[in-house]
Amino acid sequence: MKQLLNENIIRSKDCLICSAPKDKGIHLAGAFICDECERNIVQAEVGERRYAIYIDRLKKVRNELCERIDEEVPR
Repeated sequence: MKQLLNENIIRSKDCLICSAPKDKGIHLAGAFICDECERNIVQAEVGERRYAIYIDRLKKVRNELCERIDEEVPR
């Protein structure tokens, strides 16, 4: 039982969008997005304030990917 609890603690990650520690969600280019936030992102309308917040947080993933690519590409 103790091992099972430890595994659950290890699996818990902080969501990129809501910053809450969650167990279930998706990994997007190294970032974790919980199930609830993923659902909210998909349902958000372009004109809503929350849509702009989601886009802003997702830009972190894009920026991280661009930095990785820049580091890997020889100059």
